Amino acid sequence: MENASKALIIAGAILISILLISVGIIIMNAINDPVQQGADTAKSQAAEIFNNKFSSYLGEQNFTTLKSLYTAVNSVPKSGDPARPTITTWNNSWSNKDKFSVTCTYSDAGYINKITVTKK
Repeated sequence: MENASKALIIAGAILISILLISVGIIIMNAINDPVQQGADTAKSQAAEIFNNKFSSYLGEQNFTTLKSLYTAVNSVPKSGDPARPTITTWNNSWSNKDKFSVTCTYSDAGYINKITVTKK
């Protein structure tokens, strides 16, 4: 009888230990969720700030604005995260009279990674 009561006490202690470990895991998950959301928000804001350098140049543009776009793109380092977007090669036959259409594509991380300029 004495052994049975000790066995029940040990079983109870094990159940309480499992319960405390489970509560600890739940608390850790609750703490990590806001941290992960904060990290995701920071990443999306970084992409938005990077993309804002170029978003004003999207759409129909004139030659002067196009030159400014090339300057803005060239101000970004060639390597790094994010790296410099690729851009259509400059054509020396373009002039102040021309109009251009500027479009872009985005990387999986949400950064502009390619800018396409077409003459209209």
